[in-house]
Amino acid sequence: MDRAASASSGNAAEAKAELDTVSGHITITLGVAGGQPRIAGHRITMQDIVIWHGRLNVSADEVASEYGLTRADVYAALA
Repeated sequence: MDRAASASSGNAAEAKAELDTVSGHITITLGVAGGQPRIAGHRITMQDIVIWHGRLNVSADEVASEYGLTRADVYAALA
């Protein structure tokens, strides 16, 4: 059975599944941050970082220091 079918069938183990990506900096967890990709260990989504950096012109260093992230976390979100 594929992951989507398992999750829709109510399998609790699949509902708690976590997908790690980009060398552990980015993770996707069902039920956390609406299932959106986020910084591992934080509820900061990739979309948040893209908006802060791209639209609000906040530097990667400023985002990292303001939210307790590493620069690698921020650059992984921007990749």
